[in-house]
Amino acid sequence: MIYLTVIFLLTLSIFYLIAKDVKSFNIIVFNLVKKENTDTFESGPPLGAIAPNFNLTSSTNNKVTLEDLLIKPTALLIVNTKCDICSRDVKEFQEASTRYQAINFIIIVSGPRDLLAYEQNNTEPKILFADEQFIENYSIKGFPTFLFITKNKKIVAQPIFVKDFFPIFNHYRLSENP
Repeated sequence: MIYLTVIFLLTLSIFYLIAKDVKSFNIIVFNLVKKENTDTFESGPPLGAIAPNFNLTSSTNNKVTLEDLLIKPTALLIVNTKCDICSRDVKEFQEASTRYQAINFIIIVSGPRDLLAYEQNNTEPKILFADEQFIENYSIKGFPTFLFITKNKKIVAQPIFVKDFFPIFNHYRLSENP
């Protein structure tokens, strides 16, 4: 039994060295532990599904619904306050929000608010706080989770990294700021 444990730990160490960063390592380990091996991190509703409605509290203590956001296509970044790797994604997501005005950029935070490692420095992207109902309805199994929702509430993409949003935006012919 001890040999299996040592082999397992050595295998994890090799995967960590191969992975470009901690997020890639977490995805590799997640896929190893899953019963079926796939190339994607499966968290969130299935592609093509209609996004479930929600009513979440914003960082300014206002209630925000999905319908409030869908005046234009919406990119969601769902993070947890205890997620160490999420802060880099938040920074990249905030930077992307300045490039694409035709998109709503929304950060949805799960976990204790007093552990929030980043502040809302502008009005974009908005920060909303997830409740248990949201996490369950959206089938969130890991953090960070990205979703792209069209104006008609259809979930059309679940990119793994912020950079994976760019082709999606271009596919929908959304204008980029000069």
